[in-house]
Amino acid sequence: MKFLFTMLYWGFLVLKRSEEYLKRIIEELKKGDWVSGEILAEKLKISRTQVWKNINRLKSLGYSIKGLRRSGYLLYSSPDIPYPWELKPFGRFKNFIYFESINSTNTYLFSLAKEGAEEGTVLIANSQSEGRGRYGRRWFSSKGNIFMSFLLKPGCPAENGGFITLLSGLACARSIEKSGIKITLKWPNDLLIASKKAGGILCESAVENGIISFVVVGIGINIHLPKKRNELIENATSLAENGFKGRRIDLIQKIIEEFEVLYEKFLRGDTRFIINEYKKRTIPYGEMITVKTGERIIRGKFAGIENDGSLLIMNGERVNRIYTGEVLQ
Repeated sequence: MKFLFTMLYWGFLVLKRSEEYLKRIIEELKKGDWVSGEILAEKLKISRTQVWKNINRLKSLGYSIKGLRRSGYLLYSSPDIPYPWELKPFGRFKNFIYFESINSTNTYLFSLAKEGAEEGTVLIANSQSEGRGRYGRRWFSSKGNIFMSFLLKPGCPAENGGFITLLSGLACARSIEKSGIKITLKWPNDLLIASKKAGGILCESAVENGIISFVVVGIGINIHLPKKRNELIENATSLAENGFKGRRIDLIQKIIEEFEVLYEKFLRGDTRFIINEYKKRTIPYGEMITVKTGERIIRGKFAGIENDGSLLIMNGERVNRIYTGEVLQ
């Protein structure tokens, strides 16, 4: 198994060399004018036949490109698909991997992490066959939504890992809100729109001697959902249903950039900003909630989020502080 994943990871590195040609061709075509095959061949230092093959590959990937013998090539439109060359490196996030379909972005990236994948690796899929949320729950993973995972190596005490879940949700909320959609954050990992789930976070860590050696942050966001709901999404909503008209690629880019800014604050110990921003987006204070922590079920009034990221719930005269668990309703 170790050899298998090593080969797969190095396979991506080899693949990225060929993707560099696609990236540079797209960069030239996005300038908005006709570009001759001769100029492309000269700039990329490849043959015109190789240019033609790469143009055809781009067409097969959804790019609308017109070609005329004397004029060259003209880009008409680009697909809203997060190919690696469509995303801009930002901070630690420089290595992008894309799958048309995969079992689970978290599962795959966790395996790559164990084989030494670099921090800042981002794995994105157009669909998942075995998408999951916390506690192994199935996650609806049809094409066209956001399914991605980040690899981080914080080197922090395991008890501080909960902040990574909170800042992940906050990064998504701040990014989505730029499109005019109000997001509520349900502790610790859900994104809600008008009380319906629109996305979620799944953090999975490797801990050695009480220190997080690496953590894979999984992010799932519903851009579109089918009109006919099944049991997985009967109480869910999507961004499109709430007025989102943007491109998925642009939202992914925003999330990456917001995440990097918040994660840097976390590493510097500036968690107050993260908590204050998170508190602005929680469910209303005093709302009745039910929390499951371990085998315990606690029902009471939501009393806020503490500065250490724990949830406060008032049960009668007693205030309970919850460090791990979930809000059921």
